[in-house]
Amino acid sequence: MNDTRHEPRPHLVRRLWRSPVARALVVVAALSAFALVLIASRAAYTGRKSYAFLVWNLFLAWVPVAFAVGAAVVARRAGHRKRGRLVVAALVACWLAFFPNGPYILTDLMHLRTTFGGPLWLDLLMVLTTAISALLVSLLSLRIVHGVADGITGRRWPGWVIAVGSCFAGGFGVYLGRFLRWNSWDLVVRPGDVLGDAVDSITGARGVGFSIGFGALVLGVYGVLVALGSGPRPEPPASAPTAS
Repeated sequence: MNDTRHEPRPHLVRRLWRSPVARALVVVAALSAFALVLIASRAAYTGRKSYAFLVWNLFLAWVPVAFAVGAAVVARRAGHRKRGRLVVAALVACWLAFFPNGPYILTDLMHLRTTFGGPLWLDLLMVLTTAISALLVSLLSLRIVHGVADGITGRRWPGWVIAVGSCFAGGFGVYLGRFLRWNSWDLVVRPGDVLGDAVDSITGARGVGFSIGFGALVLGVYGVLVALGSGPRPEPPASAPTAS
């Protein structure tokens, strides 16, 4: 009989690296670092910090990852308990409050109408890099939450309900942030005012139209990421026959 009691457990880094989402987060982190280099380079070239707000926006885009990972850890350790599920629900609620910050940076492309003293090609590259990295990291955090829902319920449809709802809620959050200038923390500081503007926006054509359109865009990109992650892997080439 083989004794497997002393088999070494895989190192934590190796276990994390086996996750496609973890590997993707490393790549997006590198892309985010490149965005920061572009922002710093533009500031050094022009002597102006006109786009310094992108640094803060990019930081906010990464915040949901912390809540998503926390929810995944709690779900894995105590997801079968009622208290554990309540903690997961609270973490997911915090995640959803910050989730729109990633897609929000796409709307920063509107600032390209004003040059701020820099070359347009550099501004375009800088804003696009920041926006794409922010969108990707937010969708990767959504993928984590999606997996948490699948793991707790043991079914696939609850995860997709959360994913679809989050994308359209994120679109509405982007509308509140871009056009009404609300921030994620205003949900705690001024919840009544945010709720009032949210109700008014739901009854307006612009708020509804933007939220649905932007939510559909985010959902479409997320669907592509999920399809790529669950698609068949290429088979290794067949070995050449050897002469007998």
